[in-house]
Amino acid sequence: MTEGTVFRPIPIFIGFDPRETVAWHVLCHSILARSSRPVSFVPLALEHLREQHPAIALAVLRNVSRALAERLRNTTRAITHLTT
Repeated sequence: MTEGTVFRPIPIFIGFDPRETVAWHVLCHSILARSSRPVSFVPLALEHLREQHPAIALAVLRNVSRALAERLRNTTRAITHLTT
């Protein structure tokens, strides 16, 4: 990098739940504190996605379901390994 180089902010898309506002802000603060480049945050509210972009909301839910299922499988394997 040369002096005076200007970077466009890196957009970071984060799921947002109005019941977890504090957690969302803590995450944003943590990213800002550790980032060496400018960032911008885009909250993704599932309710808004359902209303405005139902196909995207469905894809998000499918990805979350897959990720949770994989985590459950990994946890089950780890517990089985520890108990045998």
